[in-house]
Amino acid sequence: MPCPAGTRWDQKILTCNHEWNTPCVTGNYLLPNGSCSGCTGCPTVTSPPVIGCGGENADCKHWAASGACTCKAGSDCTWANQVASMCPKTCRGECGPITSRPDDCNPSCPSYSGLFPHPKACTKWVHCDHFIPYVKDCPAGLHFNPTLKVCDWPYRAGCTSGEHQTCVIPPPLIPTGPPPTPSPECICECCHLPHPNDCAAYYYCDVNKNSTFFTCPSGLVFNPEKDTCDYPENYPQCVIEQPPTCECDCHYPSGVCSEYYVCNDGTPEKRECPSGLLWNQETKSCDHAGNVDCSNRRT
Repeated sequence: MPCPAGTRWDQKILTCNHEWNTPCVTGNYLLPNGSCSGCTGCPTVTSPPVIGCGGENADCKHWAASGACTCKAGSDCTWANQVASMCPKTCRGECGPITSRPDDCNPSCPSYSGLFPHPKACTKWVHCDHFIPYVKDCPAGLHFNPTLKVCDWPYRAGCTSGEHQTCVIPPPLIPTGPPPTPSPECICECCHLPHPNDCAAYYYCDVNKNSTFFTCPSGLVFNPEKDTCDYPENYPQCVIEQPPTCECDCHYPSGVCSEYYVCNDGTPEKRECPSGLLWNQETKSCDHAGNVDCSNRRT
């Protein structure tokens, strides 16, 4: 089944996720030793011999320029390992200078390093490193947001680029208003925050204010007064949602639009869709809000 437009399959959470947050990993998810991971009936795959740098994937230099050869902190290294196996010589720097893909406009970097909007295309952005510009593409349907410095929904990005503009990156705007407020999901460090719509779930905010979704153990609810999971009688405001009965290792909807259940060996486990997406039971996938009917569920 296809993922909704603007999303792609995320093997880590077994559903569709934002394109900007999900590397495109295709095939049967082979491990480095050639064995299968998470699939059955994998064919025997024999990698063709690499003859010089010309035998490597045409996108190797582009991936290397974006830093995909090296595992990033907090990543499971799946994409980095795949790039390293497909582009061994490029990643080792044996294929000449790493440059961006050809582009009609090759702007100069306004500073030593940084991430900047492309002056002529909303769907592109420029990564400057040592004053060298690397032009990169946003996932389909997204625009570069110069404030957040990531690809974002077009209505939030506020793109001012266009074909009529000169091929010059404008200097970054210096904010004149009050500082931006912290993300409502994490207003503290190393703390818990109650879920706004699910009283049996909560978020943990780490030292970098990154939030992770958790649910209390079965039969318990999150008590914000005690900052921990508690017995329902100690927090009667919460009505516990009864999980589905697993008739197969499949997906079920939750009473909260952004959540769903995954059945593993007959046990339902609650998961949360990536930010901004809702669970679509018809497609069994996280989907854009406009494609999901939440009239009978909580948002």
